[in-house]
Amino acid sequence: MAAAERHDAVVVGLQDYRESDRIVRLLTPGRGRVDALARGARKSRRRFAGTLDLGNFIHAHIKRGRGTLDFLEDADLIDARLHLRSDLDRITLATFACELCAAPARADHPEPKLFGLLQTTLVVLDATEGAPAAGFRAGLATKAATFTGLRPHLVHCAVCQEPARAPMGWRPLAGGAIHVDCDAGAPPVSLDWLQAVEQCRRTPLRHLVDTTLPDGPLSTLSHVVEAQVGKPFQSRILLDQLSGLSEPR
Repeated sequence: MAAAERHDAVVVGLQDYRESDRIVRLLTPGRGRVDALARGARKSRRRFAGTLDLGNFIHAHIKRGRGTLDFLEDADLIDARLHLRSDLDRITLATFACELCAAPARADHPEPKLFGLLQTTLVVLDATEGAPAAGFRAGLATKAATFTGLRPHLVHCAVCQEPARAPMGWRPLAGGAIHVDCDAGAPPVSLDWLQAVEQCRRTPLRHLVDTTLPDGPLSTLSHVVEAQVGKPFQSRILLDQLSGLSEPR
């Protein structure tokens, strides 16, 4: 019988299964997204107690299954991110980060960049007081898109590839920034916003906690990743509501 493998992992999803079990979705650097059955996780007060909360960093002991579902034999809690759980804004942003980084991650395929991005996001959120400024979310969303192979055009037109110049439009599902000469119907967006978001994409997250942005379509920065996985992120919708954002018509 194969021995359990030990993996660094972040808990990114939970689903009740049968009467006493739970399916745990993990994001790992070496195996990407892993779905594992935690037997007795709902029934026993001791087994996995407090270990499998969303966003927790754990050492997961995983035994490979015969199909797509593995088995979580044990888990050691490394960081419960207790501080970020003290306010709704950071909890929601952490949940969004889990969805954003885990949904496009491939199963049983190394995903060190998406794992590192999620880990960094949760560490920073746990260390801050209150919700970060908009630049933090912009950096998170554009880095996730970049690591997924969907980097948005921010300083060049997605159609003609020429440098951005006013006036510009914005179509995230068509690649990002677009000259109005190339698409007259694209919703308008300012050069200042595009340049600021590109700067956030290139800046380490820990330096974006207090970074503000000009007015712009912040909510849409994750749309390309959502489109790739085929569904909107519920956490993004809630985050927009908490932030008072609305999507452009």
